[in-house]
Amino acid sequence: MNIAFGEQLRKLRKQKDLTQQELGDKIGTRRQIIANWEVGNSEPSLGDLVTLSHFFGVTVDFLIKGNDEKDETAKLKAENEKLRAKVLEFVLGKRKGVFIPSALRNIIQPKNFTMTIS
Repeated sequence: MNIAFGEQLRKLRKQKDLTQQELGDKIGTRRQIIANWEVGNSEPSLGDLVTLSHFFGVTVDFLIKGNDEKDETAKLKAENEKLRAKVLEFVLGKRKGVFIPSALRNIIQPKNFTMTIS
């Protein structure tokens, strides 16, 4: 495990306005263990990682790597929308007069999706 875990743990603990002692009490461990995790002197067991992830409402992956899955999901959705717009521009913009069945049109162009063709 790397220092990212310790930094994540400290950040999450402070967001909940907890001391190391308070966090230890809540998850059933000692303050010194929390302190050692935060500075990278020791690593939590898999069971402790699961307990911490449930307590903070994050994934174990987020605790270990510091990756925010919500940000990653938002990025993927944005990239997907850009790609969808490019496909629509090609299909509808460059191929005017091409018949697109409504079932297909609903798949590639949802009702709440707007696009301008220049």
